[in-house]
Amino acid sequence: MSHKVMSLFACFAVACSLTPDPAPSEGKTNEQSVKSNQQTQAAGILGATGGNPEDGVDQLVSAGSSSQGNIAPASVAIHSELLPSTVEIATGPTGDPGCACAAGSCTFTNCQRGGATLDGTLTAKGGVFKCDFTWKNDNSQGGASAGYASKVSLHIKADMTTTPTTIKGSYHTDGAIETSGPSLPSSIPGVGAGFGNITWVNDATWDVTVGANKISGGSITHNGTYTAGGKTYTGNGNTTF
Repeated sequence: MSHKVMSLFACFAVACSLTPDPAPSEGKTNEQSVKSNQQTQAAGILGATGGNPEDGVDQLVSAGSSSQGNIAPASVAIHSELLPSTVEIATGPTGDPGCACAAGSCTFTNCQRGGATLDGTLTAKGGVFKCDFTWKNDNSQGGASAGYASKVSLHIKADMTTTPTTIKGSYHTDGAIETSGPSLPSSIPGVGAGFGNITWVNDATWDVTVGANKISGGSITHNGTYTAGGKTYTGNGNTTF
């Protein structure tokens, strides 16, 4: 069977109105983005532990991509044209043998789907959820007609214990977008043709209760960094449910 997910990568850029240059400590935590991503991560973890590991990967990639918005400067611009293409994960007899999923686990070895590549593992059984995999798309947008191109990468690593009603443990995401070309979107304030890379890192410690395929109680402590335009912003928080 095939599963498709549109990863929600959106390219954030520092607005030119930020003067003087903000120090790393002046980054802003977007709690709405954090909480939304955590719910999507929980849905992926619960889907994987419920016997559908490939669905879990879809959800984790989606949340990991959009988590770049967790930490940002006080004023940012969002450019939807830098969204990557759809990722397709195929399993079963017609699937790429490099995309091997069975009850409770997935192993990706140069898994090619939808222009993206998956490598790594996910295990969800016996009250344990662990994953360590990368998602890469070297042709996410652009081309000759657009005059620019984007390369996107994402790494997700988790080590958690689960029961039907709880999730506890550590969860890490880091990602990067490299955009190049003579005709980069001019609608991003302060960017223009000089825009190059953004990177982000998010770490969290979970101690939550779950129900109805979502987090229903408890808390998640989190911290992260976001780098764009040669500047790094940091933020942290404690999300309660």
